[in-house]
Amino acid sequence: MPALQNTRANSIFRLQLVLLVSLLINILAEDTIIGRAYTHLLGLNEGIGKTVMAGDPVTVGGQSILLVTLAIPFFMLMVSKPARASDVLPLVLIRVGLGLWLCGGAISTLAHFDNALVLLNYAAGIGSAAMVFYAVRRVRMSSIRQFEWAFVAIAIPGLILGLATLFVFYRKWGIPSVATMIHAKYDLDRTIYQNFLFGNLDPHSANTLYNLLVCPCLVVACTKMFGRTARWVARATLICSSANVVLSMSRASLAALAISFLLAVAFLRTRRVLMFCGVTAILAMFLMSDQAIATLQKYLTPAMTYDVDRDTSAASRVESIKEGWREFEEHPLIGVGAAQSSTVMAEWVSHELSVSQATEHGVFGFAGVLLITVACIARLLKLLRIGGSSERARLEFAFFLGPALFFIRGVYAEVFINATVVNVPICLTFAMLALASTGSRRLAPIPARIVSDDLSLVAQQLHHPDMVARTL
Repeated sequence: MPALQNTRANSIFRLQLVLLVSLLINILAEDTIIGRAYTHLLGLNEGIGKTVMAGDPVTVGGQSILLVTLAIPFFMLMVSKPARASDVLPLVLIRVGLGLWLCGGAISTLAHFDNALVLLNYAAGIGSAAMVFYAVRRVRMSSIRQFEWAFVAIAIPGLILGLATLFVFYRKWGIPSVATMIHAKYDLDRTIYQNFLFGNLDPHSANTLYNLLVCPCLVVACTKMFGRTARWVARATLICSSANVVLSMSRASLAALAISFLLAVAFLRTRRVLMFCGVTAILAMFLMSDQAIATLQKYLTPAMTYDVDRDTSAASRVESIKEGWREFEEHPLIGVGAAQSSTVMAEWVSHELSVSQATEHGVFGFAGVLLITVACIARLLKLLRIGGSSERARLEFAFFLGPALFFIRGVYAEVFINATVVNVPICLTFAMLALASTGSRRLAPIPARIVSDDLSLVAQQLHHPDMVARTL
């Protein structure tokens, strides 16, 4: 009987791992032609980009339960048992914040139940993110090898997307330069370029995805916690994702990219990352002309300093935050509904995550996002203080850095949640948060008392050789 129970437990665990890898791959494939084909079969694509205010009749909603980001997590929850939570306080606060955010979205959805788009956006947005988070947390991963599989399931689809993006950019705009990248950013054909690769992902959401991919790849590439193959995949994905962030010329994404490298240097305390950053910066300075440097400075400085007089983008961001807060004051409890800011705001959406969710999901959504943001910052600071000396800390930091920067970026810029079925960044963010939480709980270090007892035993054996014989 015990052998039969162990066999059954092992089979269930293997099924959980298969579902986990499938989920991570499908999250990245959600915005490819494969993902669009599946949602087209469900009849969900008709809701993309439509608003009730524009007079577009939309009937989708009920079939949203068949979304990949809901269906696979549902099966994962069915074949697993709840695990005892032993998280540190910031990770507990993240779960509380997610619960508040989910409740705020539920209240808002019930209040706007006559609008099918609200139900669809709630299910595909924070609803899917919560399902992914709790399903991934249920997988009882206990070895580095299992986390390596999860990382590769994220990195390889990201690498394929990154290479495709670079190829299409080269065919459309040629060899990148500062002038070429700025021109491409404001070129109307940029929309075609994005839709070809990502369905209905706009440039901002694609940048959010690449910022997320950079973080675990950066840590894996600079450490030896995973195997050689995984490290080479990490390096390739890191280069492609970083290049795509630079090509996008999104100032918020460029800031997040620079912050991720700085935090990795501070955490790992290794010369390898510092030398890589220094050599890259020096080469960039040598390769760029004085005119290119001046153009780049003129382009970046006003937005980074929020100079509303010199930069129309900064001015529109500030105005969108004010407008979103006014809408929140008018609907403090129920909000305007998931992804419905564009129906009531001239600026379409608030360029600040907590205000955006306050507008759409009311006070509970606002409190949930604030709590998650504060908890992510607190845990990130704790990890930076600990450093990368232990395997457990490196594993947690690899999967935690991207989600933490996702919410930190939400403080000063717009971050992508979802546009109906297009939900890659938010689902990937919470999947990585769950992996970081699982790593911190399952890979516990050897207690100091046990280590000291073992050392004292060795010392006794050195003084009494007969003890060595008995031990052997």
